Amino acid sequence: MKHKKRVVIPPEIMEYYQDMNQIYQRYIEELTKVELTSEQKDDMLSHKLPLISFADIQLDRIKVLSALDETCAIINRHRPAVKAEIELIQTKLKVKGFKLRALLDKFVWQDNRYMTNFAEKWHLNLELLLLILFNTVKPFVISYAKAIKEQFPFESWSYNFCPVCGWKPLLASDKEDNSGRLLHCSLCETVWKYKSGQCVHCMNDDHKRLVYLTVENDDIFTINACKQCKGYIKSLREGKLITKDNLAITDVKTIYLDILANKQGYTKDVDVVTSEEIN
Repeated sequence: MKHKKRVVIPPEIMEYYQDMNQIYQRYIEELTKVELTSEQKDDMLSHKLPLISFADIQLDRIKVLSALDETCAIINRHRPAVKAEIELIQTKLKVKGFKLRALLDKFVWQDNRYMTNFAEKWHLNLELLLLILFNTVKPFVISYAKAIKEQFPFESWSYNFCPVCGWKPLLASDKEDNSGRLLHCSLCETVWKYKSGQCVHCMNDDHKRLVYLTVENDDIFTINACKQCKGYIKSLREGKLITKDNLAITDVKTIYLDILANKQGYTKDVDVVTSEEIN
């Protein structure tokens, strides 16, 4: 059954994502070249862990703080009601002697317990803290991913989390020649191959428990959902989407698909299986 599309994205929301994208573009090439050793590559595959677990990212504190300030300025402009909370976070992260790099590492490694405890300890708004850290570190992690892109054969990676940073995919795409499926990382935007007909959350491959939802007059996007874990991901048909939008903008432009999936009882907030759970 095809559902009807009935959503208009407010222009101020699009402006927010476009403003953030400008920050990404300014800092995305700031990282020096990263050289992976053969040991790091072997460790990645043998331990089923992303490359970021074995290769250190060199970050320039001054540039990171500059990206932090720009990120906070954009959020302030678009969400003035939380300006005081943002300034509190900004002040804490910039205080002399604060180990910002350590916090960014915890964030990228998705240590949710640490992040929650940190926010509670310093009386910070956790949602805003995560939003600020995500947009601050994103261009540097993208640059890191680009630096190692040609050094590792991603075709040997077939898991449902990013081979570079370990984050969940934001979108999926089906190859135009029907030769496979690609996942697009939500943080570093790395693209890697993934098995068609398999849930990106719980890795269920029972086709009887997989659902495909479509929208009327939309021949580009579909929703791939799973009855087993109730998770879903939006998927586009490769070659049909002609746009310069980045992942986040494409994601927000297709919010009508999220609304449809939610109405059907599916959610994106499903944890992927961990490396220890992979057989």
